[in-house]
Amino acid sequence: MIYVPIHLKSYEIILTRESVIINRGFIIRAQHIMPYRRLIYAESITTPCARRMGLTAAALKAARGFIIIPEMEMDDAKRLLNAISGEKQ
Repeated sequence: MIYVPIHLKSYEIILTRESVIINRGFIIRAQHIMPYRRLIYAESITTPCARRMGLTAAALKAARGFIIIPEMEMDDAKRLLNAISGEKQ
């Protein structure tokens, strides 16, 4: 299965002062822009299998939608959630 690793590597997350920008896809490209002021909450989602491999997913939810960022390393997810919440690392 070559699709899954390429799919996971196709995600690019950019944190600006006003929003989170998520670019994804390798054949069909999509860009999601979620302004911080519309972000209701962000959470980390981990399954037992993913936890054993040191991976977790992140979900960003807004009033009218959400986006799930697939598995990434736990440290990367923690940095992402801390940056969104404004906490110091």
